[in-house]
Amino acid sequence: MSSHKRIKYFKQIAILLTFFWTILTVAFVGYQFYNEKQHILDSSKQKIKGVGDESVAFIYWAYEEKAKILSNEQKYTLQPLSHNAQQINTLLSHNIELNNALENGKPFGLFVTLGEQTFAVTLLPMKGITGRVDGYLIAYQPDNTPLLLRRDFLISIILNALGAIIVTSLLLVLVQRTRLIEQERNELEVITDTMMEGMYTIDIEGKILQINARALEILGYTREELIGKEAHSTFHSHSLNQHVSLQDCPLFRALQAGEAFNGEEQYYTCKDAHMIPVEIHGQPLFKEGIVTCMVTTFRDLSGQRASDAQMKLLYHALETTTNAIVITNKDALVEWANPAFEDLTGYTIAEAIGKKPSELVRSGEQNQQFYEQMWSTILAKEAWHGEVINRKKNGQLYYEELSITSVLNQQNNIEHFVAIKQDISNRKQSEDAVHKLAFYDSLTQLPHRRLLLEHLDKAISHTKRANTYGAVFFLDIDYFKKINDTYGHAIGDLLLQSVAVRLNSLIRIEDTLSRFGGDEFVILIENLGSNSSMAAIHSRTIAKSIHDAMQQPFELEGHLRHITMSIGITLFHDMQESKEDILKHADMALYKAKASGRNTTRFYDNQMQEALELRANLEDDIHLALTNNQFVLYYQPKLDDHKTILGAELLLRWQHPSQGLIPPNEFLPIAQDFGLIEKIGLFVLEHASKQLQEWNTKTTSHLSLSVNISSQELEQENFVSKLLALFAHNYDDLKRLTLELSESTILKTNPYIFTVIQTLHQKGVKFAIDNFGAGYVSLNTLKNLPIDEVKIDKSLIKALDGTKDATSIINAMMAIGESFGLHTVAEGIETLTQMETLVLEGCDTFQGFLLGKPLPFENFKSLLEPKC
Repeated sequence: MSSHKRIKYFKQIAILLTFFWTILTVAFVGYQFYNEKQHILDSSKQKIKGVGDESVAFIYWAYEEKAKILSNEQKYTLQPLSHNAQQINTLLSHNIELNNALENGKPFGLFVTLGEQTFAVTLLPMKGITGRVDGYLIAYQPDNTPLLLRRDFLISIILNALGAIIVTSLLLVLVQRTRLIEQERNELEVITDTMMEGMYTIDIEGKILQINARALEILGYTREELIGKEAHSTFHSHSLNQHVSLQDCPLFRALQAGEAFNGEEQYYTCKDAHMIPVEIHGQPLFKEGIVTCMVTTFRDLSGQRASDAQMKLLYHALETTTNAIVITNKDALVEWANPAFEDLTGYTIAEAIGKKPSELVRSGEQNQQFYEQMWSTILAKEAWHGEVINRKKNGQLYYEELSITSVLNQQNNIEHFVAIKQDISNRKQSEDAVHKLAFYDSLTQLPHRRLLLEHLDKAISHTKRANTYGAVFFLDIDYFKKINDTYGHAIGDLLLQSVAVRLNSLIRIEDTLSRFGGDEFVILIENLGSNSSMAAIHSRTIAKSIHDAMQQPFELEGHLRHITMSIGITLFHDMQESKEDILKHADMALYKAKASGRNTTRFYDNQMQEALELRANLEDDIHLALTNNQFVLYYQPKLDDHKTILGAELLLRWQHPSQGLIPPNEFLPIAQDFGLIEKIGLFVLEHASKQLQEWNTKTTSHLSLSVNISSQELEQENFVSKLLALFAHNYDDLKRLTLELSESTILKTNPYIFTVIQTLHQKGVKFAIDNFGAGYVSLNTLKNLPIDEVKIDKSLIKALDGTKDATSIINAMMAIGESFGLHTVAEGIETLTQMETLVLEGCDTFQGFLLGKPLPFENFKSLLEPKC
């Protein structure tokens, strides 16, 4: 019979016996109650008159259930506790002496007083099959009434109950013991089946009593095929070429001698007849000093032997490979390196252990960004491959092809890094030599035609994407053939090399200088801006610097040689022209430069050439204008809403002797390009200083002046001192001076400009933002800079004639100015509608052609005179 069936059988017997014993006990109690009930009630009814039937009761009180009462009026059926019983129960639960007795499972008796009534209470413990007290039988009665139950009646109840408890407990203990044995056996079988090693138990005759799942898996048998079989004859082969009898088997002899068998390597034959090497351990078990069986464990060594062979082969490969291999821990500290590492770096393995490879071989040829990108890839658990310039122990630089991979643990965290290194210096030298032959001029080491065309291809694509202009310069040394013929080709070659060096110093690193052939050079310039005129101006400036550089003599073999150079320039903007066409146009421009007498620059575009010539003439004229006082100042009045003049804005004009009056937008950009804006700005500020000094009268002391100021002027180191020197006569005049800044000046991140503004503002100078609303000045800038005034851009003022939305925008801008404590000025007013709208919106300062055009000082002065 199986253990599960035995447990089920014992449980059924226990339940049946308990059931029948309970029936007999209940019948006996019922019979006793039936005989005793009338006698007890009749004899005690008069004595307890007035107390109530609940005074005679039989209570079952338990820890885990509510107390119940057996009432005499309900034929002793189980009923809720009466009032007296509840009170008694409450008192009992708080009696310390009683609770101590209950915990020890002892009977207990005491008297309980409720009001004027005293009750006798008796408690008998009720124990379960586990021996634990589950509850108590409690009897209580008034002290002047007979006991509800006779002694023999109580004894019979107790004996019956105890008998039932004892029998049931014995049966349940037997069931529980059987269950525990079976559970232990199952648990042992589960434990052995989860072992990573094979395990089986043999009796004193060598027969298998038990075998685990791992052993069956290794040997290929089922449990039924091996239980009861002799292990030695079934699968224990000892060695590949030798058969050993059971009596000679070391494991069996150890079993017979009651000794342990440890670690001997032998062979087992599997069911499919192939043999495997195993490591065996045996432990005998004893009962009363006599060996009964042996527990044998074994481990399959097939995988380990294959792994050992593979590791040996791998280690040999690592030791003999010509590639250096380094293994580091997760902190990049070297833990192992092969001999090739010593050959590559010059450091011994002992010197490298515990150090970072970067501490040993980093050369500094790569920047920090290179290594940050490399480690970003590696730490993302991706393989990194690349080329690095490293340094050997002796200081020699070498090219290294490097691969780094990370080794992860079971939690997918990095534990090691493996680096494979190979010296590719010879290959790189060969590649560089081939590359130079293919792309560089052997004499000057400059890129030649092929590489230039590649760069030009990329430049054309870039200008298309970025919407910018580029330029190609075609340069030719004037009369170079004469130099060759006169001084020889060696001098000519030295001159070409010297010219290449000098030209290279004049261009940016992103530009390309190429020797195109003979004495011709080509320069490729990118990122000249999105405006063709400005691109042409920049190109001309570069050409001028080349001419200036070539005017300096060249020292060739102890002699100074002077040369000049002709330059042809063409601009390119999109992909409509091919690279061949661009070079051809630059060559044609060079031909024009030579035809014009050499030592000059010409553009392929005639109109552009004319514009540049006009600009160049203007540049010369600006110098004359400063010398000959050709610059004049016009006054544009600023008025309040009552048309009272508050002051004026000074506007510069150029009274050109032949071209007439030239507005500032035509000459100020040129002045800025050639560094003349500072002189012109100083001229305006000097005039403003004198004018404010003249206005220090009773009728004009309220007038103010506004002057436009550029970032170039503010960036001058001595701008503050120059301005203060102009107003040294009376610093109070600074309080009537307003410097108007463009939004581009405000947006400059140069902290020096902010310092200048702060310093002058502390001296009393006011600052205004011109054309406010047309750009991108942030509210944060308004908060941080000491701005006093904003001038609403004329484009927004003009919109007041055509859309209601413009009024809302003006209103919002005025609200912004007011919230920052700024004065608001509307400029560019040309119509009455604009004026009236602005007055309604609360604006109180105005400027524009409607109120007054820019005027010479004499005309403006007449506006200040009182009207008759």
